[in-house]
Amino acid sequence: MTETDTEKWHCYFESAKGSNLLAVFDSLVALGMRPVPIGEDSTGAIKIPIGSDWGLTDTKSRRKLLARYVKQQVPVGIGVQADGHVVLDIDPPNKDRMRLGEAWKEAAALLLGGEDWPDTLTVKTKAGCHVWFKINDQIREAWQDHGKLKISLPCGGAVEFFTGNNKQMQVVTAPSEG
Repeated sequence: MTETDTEKWHCYFESAKGSNLLAVFDSLVALGMRPVPIGEDSTGAIKIPIGSDWGLTDTKSRRKLLARYVKQQVPVGIGVQADGHVVLDIDPPNKDRMRLGEAWKEAAALLLGGEDWPDTLTVKTKAGCHVWFKINDQIREAWQDHGKLKISLPCGGAVEFFTGNNKQMQVVTAPSEG
């Protein structure tokens, strides 16, 4: 990462720590991503993009929607179309967090030929983790017409690949401290 990226990520995490959703949104935009306001699912977890046409909504409109929900004190969060990154969502079998280590090692073995991942941003999720990698133009171009990819792991878990692109109407949870 360049020093500029490091500073931008620092601003992002400081905004997240302070629960300043509009600053979080702006930090993600500065990192080159497309943040998405997310609301509650049927279980009350904040993880579903708001609106049926969210994938077609421009960033400025998304920010206005977020500001309106924040002002109205509606439970809302921020997801992201992770432009410039590939995010690997590693989930253990049956979303059993106690088996995350097993899924982690199997995913690393399948994808990298080893038992561990390179040093990168790794974020805890409810059941597993997200492993973030910055991608180059060649990878971005090769993936631009692909959606989400899911690979089943021998242990019964799975790893899903997310990238930010217009073909993939998928959102990952923005990084947080878990």
